[in-house]
Amino acid sequence: VGPEGAVGPEGAVGPEGAVGPEGAVGPEGAPGVLGFYTQSSTAVEIPKKKLGTASVTCDPGDLVVGGGWSSTDGDHFVVLESAPSGIDTWTVTINNRARKPMTLTALARCADLS
Repeated sequence: VGPEGAVGPEGAVGPEGAVGPEGAVGPEGAPGVLGFYTQSSTAVEIPKKKLGTASVTCDPGDLVVGGGWSSTDGDHFVVLESAPSGIDTWTVTINNRARKPMTLTALARCADLS
């Protein structure tokens, strides 16, 4: 037996193969959004010249998609936070600069998934 020869040139590309069989059906996808609703927190009293926080949570299994707040004072406060604080909760923190107490209510816009 003699020595091994050099590698030859690469051959031409062959024809495309036949289409394979159809795969199995995949698992069912997650449910979609059934609708939207607004949830309100209990009103929180914020003493004069103090910070206060209110949070509201969507129903179990639903997601918060937005939110906001309402208050009893017109213009003597600063909103420090109005944002989601989890996948299902909206939190609002206000600095009451007034010389009287005020109330704060957090509002959550929720996506109904169940």
